[in-house]
Amino acid sequence: MKETIYKYVDLSGLELILRNQTLKFSHPMDFNDPFEFHHNLVDTKISAEHKLEILEKRDKNITPEKLKRFKAIIAQDENDPPDNHDAQFEERKKSTKITCFSEIDDNILMWAHYADKHRGACIGFNTRLISSCLGRDSLISNVVYYSEFITKNLSEFREDAIFHWICSKGLDWEYEKEVRIVLGPDYPEIMPINIVSIGEIILGCSLPEEEKQRIESLIFDQLDYRWIILNEMKISSNKYALEKNNRR
Repeated sequence: MKETIYKYVDLSGLELILRNQTLKFSHPMDFNDPFEFHHNLVDTKISAEHKLEILEKRDKNITPEKLKRFKAIIAQDENDPPDNHDAQFEERKKSTKITCFSEIDDNILMWAHYADKHRGACIGFNTRLISSCLGRDSLISNVVYYSEFITKNLSEFREDAIFHWICSKGLDWEYEKEVRIVLGPDYPEIMPINIVSIGEIILGCSLPEEEKQRIESLIFDQLDYRWIILNEMKISSNKYALEKNNRR
C-alpha cells in the first residue's frame, strides 16, 4: 500500500472534513455498486471441527458434558441450514461501515464522479497516520478486482474468507485502485481523525478561482493548517490528462 492515499470529495465534503476533523463511513448497501459484499463470494458452510473451535473460543470454561452434547447435535445435522448463515452475513453487511480512498490522485473519471465534475477536491492522507486513528479491529486494505466470482469457504479460509468478501470488486472498477477502511458495528458513522494525517489537498480543474481562494483562506488563515500542501489540477495542453501544479 502506498504512503499516501487519496479521497475524492465535493467542496462541502472537503469543508466538513477540515472543520470537524472527521471522516464519514457509509454502509455497503448505500454504494453505487450492487455487487458489493455479494453472497457468492463466501461459502458459509461451516465444518464440524470449525464449529467446535468457535464454541470453545466463546466458552472458555465449557464442561465436558456440554461439549459432548454439542458434538451429538453436530453429528445429527452437520451443517446448519444455509439460510441461517446467509442471514448472518446480510446483518453483517448492514452493520459494516466503509470509507473509500484511491492510490491515485489524477484519474479523470474519479474527479468527474466523486469530486463534483472536477469542481471538488482530492485529499491526500498519510496512510500510517490515518490508520493510527482507528480501532485495533478496523481494517485498511487494497481492493482486489476479479472478472468473475471467486468463492471461498468460511471454514477452509477463515478470516481470509471474510476479507475476500469485504474487499472484492468487479474488474470494471479496477481503474479506481481503491483502498478502503472498514469498521465493524460498534463504531459510529462519523469518526474523528488526526487532522495532521492530511498532507495535501488538490483542487479540481473546473473549480472557479474565487472558490479556490476561499478554500485557500479556510485552510491557512481560518484553520491555520500550515503543514498542508495545496495543489490544483490543470488540463494538459497536449493529451487527455490532468497535470498537478503547486498553488501554495
